[in-house]
Amino acid sequence: MTMTRLPTPLLLILVVGCTPTTTSPARNDGMVIQAPPPASTPVPASSSGQQRKADTPSMAGAWEGAACEGRAYVRLVSLESDGTFMATDRVAPCMRGAMCAWSGIILWKGTWRQQGNLVILDADRSTRLPDGVPEALRVEEGARVLVDTQAPSCRYLPSP
Repeated sequence: MTMTRLPTPLLLILVVGCTPTTTSPARNDGMVIQAPPPASTPVPASSSGQQRKADTPSMAGAWEGAACEGRAYVRLVSLESDGTFMATDRVAPCMRGAMCAWSGIILWKGTWRQQGNLVILDADRSTRLPDGVPEALRVEEGARVLVDTQAPSCRYLPSP
């Protein structure tokens, strides 16, 4: 990786541009900037149309499943707070610097909803799906693990 040295004035502009935009009410120039209120996170509805209880943890976030029953590769699943998901199956990733005709990564997506202790996945079937696409993941161990209901050895842990 090549490092490029930026001119000092440009570097200062970048640093100044990255400072927080909120200030305390007692600024020297008399100008007060108020921070916007935090955005509220919507509570996904269950399949029955009822809202998930607010005290039930949302499973939105990134999850990683190691190779398991019927799958010899890593699967990453990102559950978005808007009810969509994106999954990446790392079937045969191309090694860095190698020439590959196929990257070996399968992307698939769909929607999800939380119903009790289950995360229901509805994969978009308009594209080719990999083998072993889970239909539901059971929430276990205090919401720290998702387990494929059809292949219990397939466990997903929060991805860093």
